[in-house]
Parts: sequence; C-alpha cells; structure tokens
Amino acid sequence: MRPFVGDWYANTSGMTISSNGRVSLEMKDTSTMPFDYLALDMTATRVEGKHLRANLVSSDSKRVPVGSSYTFKTTSKGLSMSGPVSKQWCTKANHDKAKCGGYGG
Repeated sequence: MRPFVGDWYANTSGMTISSNGRVSLEMKDTSTMPFDYLALDMTATRVEGKHLRANLVSSDSKRVPVGSSYTFKTTSKGLSMSGPVSKQWCTKANHDKAKCGGYGG
C-alpha cells in the first residue's frame, strides 16, 4: 500500500488513501454537462507493483454503482484512476505547481 497511501489532489477534487485500504474521494466529474460532483468510498482489494485495485462500497451518484471496480496506477506526477469515472490525481507538490493539468492551490 505504501506508494498509494496519502492525500491526492486534482482541480476542485481531493482523495485520501489510508493504510487500512480505505479510499475516500470527492471529485468534480467533467465527463458530464453540467459538471457533477461525486463522493465515493472504496475498499482496496489488491496491490500489485504499481497498481492498486479497489471496489466501490459507497456512492452518492446513480451513475457510479456500488460494486464498481477501479484501478489506480502510480505515475510520474501522482496516480491515474480508471473505472466508471476516470481521473488523474497529483501529489501536493505537483498540484501546487499546476503540473498535472489542473490548477495550483
């Protein structure tokens, strides 16, 4: 879990991955118009090298059903998240310098 644990950032979005495997995030979903804000909770199911897999256990959106699977992959700037909704997450340093395609803090 080590490279995944911590706080992650994106424009108007935030995510925390805890050492116990809990993934909690609030994010702006720009794949819909008008934009939608999502609150999702996941549980990590497997870590293999640069990949963490997690299952969705709570969602405030009918578009993102409980039980959905997500994959997080470490990148040079942070983490990429793929699943029903995808997102690029940044380390705090990269976010503050606007190096992930988002706006700095």
